[in-house]
Amino acid sequence: MRIAPKTPAQFLASVTLSITSMAAFSAPQLEEVIVTAQKRTESIQDVPVSINAVSADTMAKNGIGNLEEMSSLVPNLNISDSPNANVIVMRGLGSGAANPSFEQSVGLYVDGIYAGRSAQFQIPFLDVQRVEVLRGPQGVIFGKNSIAGAISIHSEKPSDEFEAEIQGSYEFEYGSSVLTGILSGPILDSGLGARLVVSESRDESFIENHYSGDGPGEPDQSGNGQAVRLSVDWAASDTTDVLLKVEHSKYDEEGSKFQIIGYDRTAPQTDPILAPITASIVAAQDAAGEDYTFNTTNYQDGKSSDTFLDQDSDSVTLNVAQQVGDFEVSYTGGYSAYDRFSASDGDFSGADLVVEYVPENFEQVSHELRFTSPVGERFVYMGGLYYLDRTLDLRGSGRDIDLQLSVPPALDFHYSTAIDYYEESEAFSGFVQGTWNITDAISATLGVRRSVEEKSAKASQEINQYQTDEPETNPAVLALATSSGTGAYDYDKQTRKEANTDGTFNLQWVVNDDVNLYFTHARATKGGGFNATESTGNIDGFEYDEERARNYEIGAKMELFDRRLRLNTALFYTEFENLQVSTLDETAFVVENAGEAESKGLEVELTYLVSEDIMVGLNAAVLRARYTEFQGTCPQNVNAQSVECQNSADGTEDFNGEPLLAAPDASGSAFIDYTKGFGGFMFNARLDAKYSDQYYFDSIHEAATIQDAFWKFNANVGISNLENSWGVSLSALNITDERTINFGGQSVLVPGQYWGNLEDPRMYTLNFRYAL
Repeated sequence: MRIAPKTPAQFLASVTLSITSMAAFSAPQLEEVIVTAQKRTESIQDVPVSINAVSADTMAKNGIGNLEEMSSLVPNLNISDSPNANVIVMRGLGSGAANPSFEQSVGLYVDGIYAGRSAQFQIPFLDVQRVEVLRGPQGVIFGKNSIAGAISIHSEKPSDEFEAEIQGSYEFEYGSSVLTGILSGPILDSGLGARLVVSESRDESFIENHYSGDGPGEPDQSGNGQAVRLSVDWAASDTTDVLLKVEHSKYDEEGSKFQIIGYDRTAPQTDPILAPITASIVAAQDAAGEDYTFNTTNYQDGKSSDTFLDQDSDSVTLNVAQQVGDFEVSYTGGYSAYDRFSASDGDFSGADLVVEYVPENFEQVSHELRFTSPVGERFVYMGGLYYLDRTLDLRGSGRDIDLQLSVPPALDFHYSTAIDYYEESEAFSGFVQGTWNITDAISATLGVRRSVEEKSAKASQEINQYQTDEPETNPAVLALATSSGTGAYDYDKQTRKEANTDGTFNLQWVVNDDVNLYFTHARATKGGGFNATESTGNIDGFEYDEERARNYEIGAKMELFDRRLRLNTALFYTEFENLQVSTLDETAFVVENAGEAESKGLEVELTYLVSEDIMVGLNAAVLRARYTEFQGTCPQNVNAQSVECQNSADGTEDFNGEPLLAAPDASGSAFIDYTKGFGGFMFNARLDAKYSDQYYFDSIHEAATIQDAFWKFNANVGISNLENSWGVSLSALNITDERTINFGGQSVLVPGQYWGNLEDPRMYTLNFRYAL
C-alpha cells in the first residue's frame, strides 16, 4: 500500500508568516544560541548547517529524559525502540533494528566521543547542558558514520562558583521517578574545578502483563538506573585547560513494552510444513488470553525469566586544549565499555516460541588530535587525526525455540541454538577543512576526510537439544529448524578493509548582520559490517557493504525585526547508494544493502519574541524519502500482497517510489511560552504541540504497519524564586492520550499477525529543584 504524498503547501500553509504586516520593534531581543557544531564556539546563526539546539530547560518542560524522547521536538528525526536497540532515523535514513553489531547511520557523540551503539547511552540523560541535532551528512568534521546527520550531547561542566543542588521528578500515573544530586565548584585556589553528579531513576511502565505478570492494574515493565559522574576541570596555565570526566552507570530492566497489536485470522499459512506450527502457536496465544489489540496490555509468557536486561557501563573522557600563539591544539581521548546481558521473548506473546539470550561485552578506545587556526583571518582552517579501536563479544548467545507441536515427548519439536560472535575493528582517519573569506561577506569552505578501517568477525551457530548443550540429532527436528530459518554454521574469520573519502563544499553569503545564506554539497560514507544475528547458515547474508550519500542543501538563517524574530530554513536533496536496510529474516533482524533511495524536503525553524513575557516557536519539515531501486520483501499475509508479490518467485516486489522507514511526509512541533515575574517569584507556562504525518514502522509495507497521522500536546506550569535557587513545576504529557507506535513488524511464523511498541500514554509529572 502506498502512502499518498502531502504537498509542502498543504503543511506549511498553517505556518505562513505575513512579514510585511509586522512592524519593527526595539528591545527585548532573542537570546543568542551558542553551539560547537563545527568544533568552534559560535552562534547557531553563523553555522551553515540545518541544526536544532535543545536546551536542558526545554527538555525538562517536555518530559524528555532519554534519547528516544528527543524526536518529539525535532522534525525529520525519529528515534524508535526496537528489541535490544534504539534505531535513529534522520530525513528517512537509519536502520539497525535489534542487531547488536550494527552501527547507527546518525552519529551520536557524547562530549566529543563517538558512541555508535545504542547500549552506550542506555541510561537516561544525566546532567545534560544541551543537545545539538545536525541534519545531513557530517562526515568531514564529525567523521565516523555520520552519513545521515549527527546528535551531539553536551554535559554540564564544573561551575565557577560553588553549587549544591538536588533535582527530581515524580510521575503520578505510574510512579516513575528520577532523583539527582549535584555538587559543583572550584577547589580552593588551585585552578581546579569539579562537578559530582549522582542519579537514581526508576521507570514504571504503563504496560500490564495479563498472562504471566502481576495481574490487571499492575505495571509489568520497569527499569532502574543508577549513575555517578565526576568531572574535573583544571586550568593548568593561562594557555592550557584540562577536562577529565569519569562515569559509571548501572541499568536493569524487566518486562517489555512490545505486544501483539493485530491479527488477521483469515491469513493462511501457505507453507504446508509450517502450517501445524502456526496453528499451535495461535492456540497457545488464545489459551493465554491474547486479545490481539493495540492497548496497554500484553500477554508475554515470561517477565523475569524471559524478558530482562542487566547492564554495567564505564566511560572516561579526557580533553586537553593548548593555546600555541593564536592557534589551538586539542586532544580528546575516550574509553567506553559495557557488560550487558539481555533476554527477550522473541514472539511477544503467550506462546513459548522464541526466547533469546544475548551476553554482550563491548570496549572502545579513541584518540583525536586536532589543530584550529584563529578566527578573523582571510583563511581559517582546522585539521586532525583520529584513531578508533573496539571489540564486540557476543559469545555465549542463544535461542530457545519451541515449535509448539503437540506430539509424544520423544518427538518434541523444540531445540536451542548456541551462538558465538566476536568482532574487532580498527579505524584511522585524517581530515582538513579550510574557509577562504573571499570578501567580508562571501566565504568558501572545502573539507575532506580520508578514513581507513579494518573490521573482522568470526561466528558460529550450533543446533542443540532444547535448553541443553547436547547436539540435536533428530532429523525431523533439524528439518523443521531449517524450514523455520535456522541452520548450523561455523564461519571462519572474515575481514573487511575499507578506504573512503568524504568531502564537503560550502558557499556562504553574509548579506548583513541579520541574514546569512549558504549552499552545501557533501559526500559521506558509512562502513559495512557483519550480521551478528544471521541465523540461516547462508554465509552470503553474513556481510553487508558500505553505503554512500550525496547531499545538496540551500539554507537561510535570518534574525529580523531587531532580532525579535529568528527564521532558519533549509532545502535539501540527498541520494543514497547501497542503502543499509534492516529486515526480519525468519527469526532475526539482519542488515542488507537495499539499492538506492533519495530524500528531499524543506525544514523551517521559527522563533518569535512577541513581548518580554511571551515567546512562540515552530519547527516544521516536509519530506519525501523514497526508494528508487530496491526489491523489498513481500508480506507474509497473502491478503495484503500485491499482484506482483503473488506472482513473485523469490518473495520480493519492486519498492521503487515507496517511502522509507519512519519517514513521514510532514512533521513539526510548535510552542508558546509565557514567563512573568511578580513579587519575589517567577511564573512560567508553556504549551507544546507535535504533529506527524503517517509513516511505515516496519520495512515490510502493508496497511497494518502504518502509523496514522497524529497530534500530541504537552503542557508545563512552573514557579521559582527570582534568584532561581528553587523551582517546582507540573507537566502534563501527551494530554490527549494519543496511542502511537514507532517500531514493530510481522510476528514470527504467523502470517497476518503483527507486533509493536506502545509509546508513552498520558502522564502527569511533578518536577522540583532546590539549590543552596
